[in-house]
Amino acid sequence: MAKDNKQRSQAAPSLDPIFRPETVAVIGATEKEGSVGRTILKNLISNPFGGTVFPVNPKRPNVLGIQAYKSILDIPVKVDLAVIVTPAPTVPAVVDECVEKGVGGIIVISAGFKEI
Repeated sequence: MAKDNKQRSQAAPSLDPIFRPETVAVIGATEKEGSVGRTILKNLISNPFGGTVFPVNPKRPNVLGIQAYKSILDIPVKVDLAVIVTPAPTVPAVVDECVEKGVGGIIVISAGFKEI
Protein backbone atom coordinates (compact mmCIF):
# COMPACT_ATOMS: atom_id res chain seq x y z
CA MET A 1 0.00 0.00 0.00
CA ALA A 2 2.86 2.42 0.74
CA LYS A 3 4.09 1.87 -2.80
CA ASP A 4 0.69 2.94 -4.19
CA ASN A 5 0.78 6.16 -2.17
CA LYS A 6 4.33 6.90 -3.34
CA GLN A 7 3.36 6.38 -6.98
CA ARG A 8 0.32 8.63 -6.57
CA SER A 9 2.36 11.45 -5.00
CA GLN A 10 4.92 11.30 -7.81
CA ALA A 11 2.16 11.61 -10.40
CA ALA A 12 0.41 14.51 -8.62
CA PRO A 13 0.72 17.85 -10.40
CA SER A 14 2.97 20.39 -8.73
CA LEU A 15 2.01 23.92 -7.77
CA ASP A 16 5.62 25.06 -8.20
CA PRO A 17 4.89 26.78 -11.54
CA ILE A 18 2.49 29.09 -9.69
CA PHE A 19 4.28 29.59 -6.39
CA ARG A 20 7.92 29.24 -7.51
CA PRO A 21 8.07 30.07 -11.22
CA GLU A 22 11.35 30.55 -13.02
CA THR A 23 9.69 32.23 -16.00
CA VAL A 24 6.58 34.42 -16.02
CA ALA A 25 4.71 35.80 -19.03
CA VAL A 26 2.51 38.84 -18.40
CA ILE A 27 -0.05 38.66 -21.19
CA GLY A 28 -1.57 42.09 -21.58
CA ALA A 29 1.49 43.97 -20.34
CA THR A 30 1.30 47.62 -21.32
CA GLU A 31 2.86 51.04 -20.82
CA LYS A 32 -0.50 52.61 -19.90
CA GLU A 33 -0.24 54.33 -16.49
CA GLY A 34 -2.60 52.86 -13.91
CA SER A 35 -3.36 49.70 -15.92
CA VAL A 36 -3.30 46.28 -14.29
CA GLY A 37 -0.93 44.97 -16.98
CA ARG A 38 1.62 47.69 -16.26
CA THR A 39 1.28 47.37 -12.49
CA ILE A 40 1.86 43.61 -12.50
CA LEU A 41 4.83 43.86 -14.86
CA LYS A 42 6.37 46.73 -12.87
CA ASN A 43 5.92 44.82 -9.58
CA LEU A 44 7.58 41.72 -11.02
CA ILE A 45 10.61 43.62 -12.29
CA SER A 46 10.86 45.96 -9.28
CA ASN A 47 10.75 43.11 -6.75
CA PRO A 48 12.85 40.38 -8.35
CA PHE A 49 11.70 36.84 -7.63
CA GLY A 50 14.77 35.22 -9.16
CA GLY A 51 13.24 34.46 -12.54
CA THR A 52 12.67 35.98 -15.95
CA VAL A 53 9.66 38.08 -16.96
CA PHE A 54 8.31 38.20 -20.51
CA PRO A 55 5.81 40.93 -21.45
CA VAL A 56 3.29 39.87 -24.09
CA ASN A 57 1.67 42.62 -26.13
CA PRO A 58 0.83 42.20 -29.84
CA LYS A 59 1.12 45.95 -30.52
CA ARG A 60 4.43 46.87 -28.87
CA PRO A 61 8.03 45.75 -29.48
CA ASN A 62 8.84 46.38 -25.79
CA VAL A 63 7.11 47.27 -22.56
CA LEU A 64 8.90 49.14 -19.76
CA GLY A 65 12.13 48.63 -21.66
CA ILE A 66 11.79 44.84 -21.87
CA GLN A 67 11.41 43.04 -25.21
CA ALA A 68 7.75 42.13 -25.69
CA TYR A 69 6.33 39.20 -27.64
CA LYS A 70 3.21 39.24 -29.82
CA SER A 71 2.00 35.94 -28.34
CA ILE A 72 3.06 33.55 -25.62
CA LEU A 73 3.78 31.12 -28.46
CA ASP A 74 6.59 33.45 -29.61
CA ILE A 75 8.53 33.25 -26.33
CA PRO A 76 11.57 31.08 -27.11
CA VAL A 77 11.75 29.29 -23.74
CA LYS A 78 9.46 27.24 -21.51
CA VAL A 79 7.04 29.41 -19.52
CA ASP A 80 6.16 28.31 -15.99
CA LEU A 81 3.47 30.89 -15.22
CA ALA A 82 1.23 33.05 -17.38
CA VAL A 83 -0.54 36.01 -15.82
CA ILE A 84 -3.39 36.97 -18.13
CA VAL A 85 -4.59 40.57 -17.84
CA THR A 86 -6.63 40.93 -21.01
CA PRO A 87 -10.35 41.64 -21.52
CA ALA A 88 -12.62 38.70 -20.66
CA PRO A 89 -13.65 37.92 -24.27
CA THR A 90 -9.99 37.30 -25.19
CA VAL A 91 -9.15 35.04 -22.25
CA PRO A 92 -10.33 31.67 -23.68
CA ALA A 93 -8.12 32.03 -26.78
CA VAL A 94 -5.16 33.13 -24.63
CA VAL A 95 -5.65 30.14 -22.33
CA ASP A 96 -5.70 27.86 -25.40
CA GLU A 97 -2.33 29.33 -26.47
CA CYS A 98 -0.97 28.76 -22.96
CA VAL A 99 -2.05 25.12 -23.10
CA GLU A 100 -0.44 24.76 -26.54
CA LYS A 101 2.78 26.29 -25.15
CA GLY A 102 2.75 23.88 -22.18
CA VAL A 103 2.54 26.59 -19.51
CA GLY A 104 2.57 25.08 -16.00
CA GLY A 105 0.21 27.56 -14.32
CA ILE A 106 -2.17 30.34 -15.28
CA ILE A 107 -3.54 33.25 -13.28
CA VAL A 108 -6.39 35.23 -14.85
CA ILE A 109 -6.94 38.81 -13.70
CA SER A 110 -9.78 40.11 -15.80
CA ALA A 111 -13.16 41.78 -15.50
CA GLY A 112 -16.29 40.99 -17.44
CA PHE A 113 -16.90 37.34 -16.55
CA LYS A 114 -20.11 38.08 -14.65
CA GLU A 115 -22.27 37.35 -17.70
CA ILE A 116 -20.47 34.13 -18.58
